[in-house]
This record gives sequence, C-alpha cells and structure tokens, in this order.
Amino acid sequence: MIFDLSEIYEIKHTDEYRNADSIWFALKDGDRFKLEPLVGKKIYSMLVFINRVMEPLLGNNCDLAYDCKEHGFSYYIGNYFQKREYSTVDNITYDIDTFKSLLNIYDKDKYPEEIQLIDKIIDNLSKFVERCKTYELYYEKI
Repeated sequence: MIFDLSEIYEIKHTDEYRNADSIWFALKDGDRFKLEPLVGKKIYSMLVFINRVMEPLLGNNCDLAYDCKEHGFSYYIGNYFQKREYSTVDNITYDIDTFKSLLNIYDKDKYPEEIQLIDKIIDNLSKFVERCKTYELYYEKI
C-alpha cells in the first residue's frame, strides 16, 4: 500500500491542518470545496478523508466502549482506542484479527452488549480498511 497512514497523523497535528479543520466545521457541506484553493490539495484531501472516513469509522470506537453498560473488557477497549493511531493498514488488520480472537474467548452469555461492541468495532475497522484502499487510488493523483 502506497498510502501511508502515518502521514495523516503528521498532517493532522500541524497548525495548518487544525486551522483548516476549524474552518471546515464552520462551513456548510456544499461550501467546503472552497477551502481547497486556500489550504492546498494535500491539506484539503486530508480534511475530506479524516472528516468523512476516519472520524466516522475510528473516532467513535472509544466512545462506544465507554458507553457500554457492561464491565468486562469495554473499559480497557476504550482506553486502547483513546490514543490509537494506525501507521499502516497492516496494523488495522492486526486489530481486526485480535478482536475476532477476543470474540472466541468472551463469555457471550455474561456480556452480550460487549459482544455487540466488539462486532461493531470489527465492522468499523474493516470498513476503514476498504475505504483506505479506495482512497489510495485517489491519493496517488495528488
């Protein structure tokens, strides 16, 4: 995979990105394209990717875990995702496999809500991998 996820976090932590992100949220959805000439194609493409792909699929895993009413591993899963940054798609695939393994040993009768949580996280991570592959084709043109 050519698309380097670590570059997303590097850009995300710059002042230029944070300023553009503030403006992004102030604009209506139909006006956000006007940011591209102001911030450049790279920052704009990161804004689109982070706000339309990354945050919806990865940004809420921590909240989902903390909102879980059962008290098995959900608290620890929330802590895990609080600062989790993926540098490659292989890291995401590793997490998918880890959470699938966790499903095999989890007490499904005692923690049904946490089973749903883990299924949702696996689904979010899998969708993110697919979106990364799609986005990579676009990113190569930048």
